[in-house]
Amino acid sequence: MHDVLLPTLGACLEWLVVGAVVAGCGHVVRHLVSVRTAFAAVDLWLGLAALVAYLQLWTLAGGVTAYAWIAPAVAAAAGIALAHRPRAPRLLPAALTLAGMLWLANRALGPAFDYDLGLYHASAIRYALDYGSVPGLANLHVRLGASDPHLLLVAFLQHGPFAGAAPHLVNGLLATFLLVEIATRAASGDSFTRRLALLLAPATIAVAGIGTAYRVASPNLDLGAFVLVAAAALYLAECVEEGARTVPALASLSTFAAAAATRPLYWAMTAIAAVVVFVMVRRLRAIAVVASLPALVGVGFLARQSVLSGYPLFPTTVAALSVGWRVPAALVRAETQIADAWARLPGQDPGQVLASWHWLSAWWHRRVRDFDVVVPVSLLTALVPGFLARGSRRSARPLLAIVVPSLVALAIWFFVAPDPRFVLAPLWLVAAALAAWAAPEGRLSAPTIVVGAAGAGALLVLALTYLQWFVLGALDALALGAVLLRFVAAPAVQRRFAQAALVALALVPVGFVADRGGFDLVHANATGALGTPTLPTPALSSFTTRSGLQLTSPVGSDQCWSVVLCTPQPSAAIALRGATIADGFDRIARPSAKSAKVDG
Repeated sequence: MHDVLLPTLGACLEWLVVGAVVAGCGHVVRHLVSVRTAFAAVDLWLGLAALVAYLQLWTLAGGVTAYAWIAPAVAAAAGIALAHRPRAPRLLPAALTLAGMLWLANRALGPAFDYDLGLYHASAIRYALDYGSVPGLANLHVRLGASDPHLLLVAFLQHGPFAGAAPHLVNGLLATFLLVEIATRAASGDSFTRRLALLLAPATIAVAGIGTAYRVASPNLDLGAFVLVAAAALYLAECVEEGARTVPALASLSTFAAAAATRPLYWAMTAIAAVVVFVMVRRLRAIAVVASLPALVGVGFLARQSVLSGYPLFPTTVAALSVGWRVPAALVRAETQIADAWARLPGQDPGQVLASWHWLSAWWHRRVRDFDVVVPVSLLTALVPGFLARGSRRSARPLLAIVVPSLVALAIWFFVAPDPRFVLAPLWLVAAALAAWAAPEGRLSAPTIVVGAAGAGALLVLALTYLQWFVLGALDALALGAVLLRFVAAPAVQRRFAQAALVALALVPVGFVADRGGFDLVHANATGALGTPTLPTPALSSFTTRSGLQLTSPVGSDQCWSVVLCTPQPSAAIALRGATIADGFDRIARPSAKSAKVDG
């Protein structure tokens, strides 16, 4: 088991060290705005947001070298010194979190099949390591114009004994943070926020487990954004349900901002959450404190994108800067159209796809069979039993605080780039929030959990056999059962039936993951750090620009991986702005016929 146990434990050790650094930094942030106390899960998100802001600003001055660790390490040491001794965790939640961590660590060691890793993720990490924010880097490859602080975290982890495995480790680390958050809330009293957190546990397993080769074993942006938005939503729900205290409010907005810095779609959710929090806080001093860290993340986001592309709001061309390295607007728009068209109908001409709504029919037929859509939607079938069994009215405020910004994000997504992988968090949050609000109050009993698990097995068989009819069949069965019990059973029986139905629907995604091999052991026997596969080197062809710059282009693909001065879109206009890559890139206009004649 040397190729399974030892590499898995090595990944866990790396996560514990990085987690201690992040939590220590977060505790310093919390100490600045609150009283001295013990470590808590909120420190992970405050520290992560602070690290994201720090790395974005650091790269404006230079590469993410080993020196970038000094300030976070010092802050972490201060945070550890300031913290009180934490309370011992509850045994069952701690054991389940440890099991989840070991599972994620093992799955992270497998091969990375995320196409975007070779397309631009590995290149972005390489440039961040060696040069920081390169002016006009998007002139070399348009996709390198985004800030993508999620990839900066990978560059940050590329120092130490397991440096080569950093691209495999970052997503599992963030998913482990979310499992820790869920475990701490599982031990609290019954509330909407607690029920939402518990439902996000199987959601995390589903999102991570159904595609571990490209979501866990690679620095995939989709899983990273899902984790951050889910955690931010939990703190927003807590603020609405229990009052907008400074620390939870700061954690919510900071984590939303960290997600939006990677997926700009989530700035809409960040803005709505900010309005909710500011209305509740009201005091100007408290608003300034709560807005400070999210604002710092936003400033880093705008500054870094301005340097990389010349557009603070990249990939849009709004508010373009008058700088020499600015990427031609037509090039940015063309690349954006390609991405938007691919999200609607892959492999077709963007002009034809975006010219009409003819893509909608094919898109719809794919989505009703898409795991990332069907599984969260199936959770809505728990609403009927829950509504019929509830004995008291509840405030809809925490529900609306989650559902409204999620629906806004989904509406924007549909009209921009409607691929479900871009909105995994809103899809799950709408379904989980509605199910959590409709669920009967009270803790689950062991018999209810057993019955729910058995029901999950039956639903899984139905889903695997007739996936396209899963939602309709589950809805019919659970709704009819709930209606029948409403007339013939006692309220306690109705409540247990509703709880068992919710458990069954929540566990079905875990069954899907198991059926697709998501829990199979990964043998880390490759040549990279921790036995992970090393990044491939593509076959390259040479290309010389008009300025004499020597570039390469991948042969038979558009994946440059981590090769410097490689571009899948070679152009004779690309030129260095100075003597080195650190000076940046721009595009030299083709000389006119008249000027060429004069020059001759």
